Amino acid sequence: MTDENVPDEIEGRFENDQSPLDAVVRQGAGMPTFQILSGGAADTSYLDNANYAFDRVVLAPKFVDDDDTNLNFNVERAEAFGVAGFTLSGGIDLRFKRKVTDVGETELRNVPDIRLDQFTTGAPGYPFHPLGDGISSAGFVDFFNTNRSSILERPQDVEDNLILNTAEDYSADEDVSAGYLMGTWDSGPWRFIVGARVEHTEYSAQGSELNFDDSGDLTINPRSVESSYTNVLPGIHARFTPRDDLVIRAAWSNTIARPSFGDQSPRFEINNEDLEINMGNPDLEPYESSNLDLLLDWYPGGGSVMSVGVFSKELDSYIVERTFQNDAQFPGFEVTRPVNGTDASIRGIELNLEQELGRWAPALDGFLVGANATLLDTEFTVDGRTETFSLPQAAEESANFYVGYEQGRFSGRVSYSFRGEYLEEIGDSREFDVYVMESQQLDLTASFRVNDAIEVLFEAQNLLDDPLELYQGTPATTLQFEEYGATFAIGLKGRF
Repeated sequence: MTDENVPDEIEGRFENDQSPLDAVVRQGAGMPTFQILSGGAADTSYLDNANYAFDRVVLAPKFVDDDDTNLNFNVERAEAFGVAGFTLSGGIDLRFKRKVTDVGETELRNVPDIRLDQFTTGAPGYPFHPLGDGISSAGFVDFFNTNRSSILERPQDVEDNLILNTAEDYSADEDVSAGYLMGTWDSGPWRFIVGARVEHTEYSAQGSELNFDDSGDLTINPRSVESSYTNVLPGIHARFTPRDDLVIRAAWSNTIARPSFGDQSPRFEINNEDLEINMGNPDLEPYESSNLDLLLDWYPGGGSVMSVGVFSKELDSYIVERTFQNDAQFPGFEVTRPVNGTDASIRGIELNLEQELGRWAPALDGFLVGANATLLDTEFTVDGRTETFSLPQAAEESANFYVGYEQGRFSGRVSYSFRGEYLEEIGDSREFDVYVMESQQLDLTASFRVNDAIEVLFEAQNLLDDPLELYQGTPATTLQFEEYGATFAIGLKGRF
């Protein structure tokens, strides 16, 4: 059971009330640039907190209750049916999940006549563009608490606040009853496992339905949904050990992935200012995957292992998030919702190497290296688009490499990781598709054991300071750019 309680989320909003401003934005050459204009001339007044008037307070408490109960019973019979090396296993799994989410949002627009410069702090540093005066969030919270009685809801906002207060709320239950039966047979260098799992799922949720009434206003009504389905998931696994240092594995399996409660429940997140709606989709179906895997492990000795694996997956009704600019149900809004794709496929190869270097040269005793890489070839299609996509949120190239040293009380490791570009979000057309650029990361960890009870730890992450960068349509159109910098940590671990 997990709970999330945020009872005091407060957001203050201030609006520029000076001369109307325009912006010239230049995109298409990497990082976008812009210039703020007033009456056709360059203007920097937007950087001054004194030009912003208090507009409203948004209260956004959030309470989430997440319960997960699991029960299982398993039995096993060795030498089943009198067959040497044959073991018969079976069992029942029961899982009961319930999630209740209460997300409030109330706009208080009857507010005192103050300006943002009352909470000014030093200007934050930013390498790409000046951000203007800083803002003291603690100072604003103190002001709000002191003047709470004079910050009120306007009568004309009561209906809209009712929608905002209930649109994201939902409760959902998912009960899964599963049973499995499998047989394991060992014969010399061979092991075979054959079995099947049957899962029955019952899902129900209560939330809200959002619509436009005859006058064009948003309305909200309660909505309940139910669904149930049964999946049969067979599998065959084989392992062959021709000699002590070599293992070959092969498998055919079938799996299922259910939508998350947030994706499947009838709930809405509404942004009236930006005309955006993020919503769940009660019509989502789980997606199934049929998998083929072949893996070879070689253990040449001296703490070394080399592996190579190939795999293939065929996915049915894969779930992806889509953004619609011209949604028929909510005209004028940009609507984001999860949907089932038509089909998807994954082909891939995995390579792994771990090696202790001391076996090759005594001077390298204590050093170890490791490397792994995954290469994918994925295809995915969705209704309404004629293109074939790569699988969303799946980079087709990824790799890791590390060098470590362990000797006596000291242990250290330098690691490098690379992830290729991947598709993040599918829009109405190609120019609205969102991609995440490739990234790389360099980390360092070290520890020194002072004695049996005390250990000193050091960690440095993101030493390359590689940014998170998203683009829309083409790499020249940057959509999001975030830099986090390197982080360092030092600590003590005690065992008592």
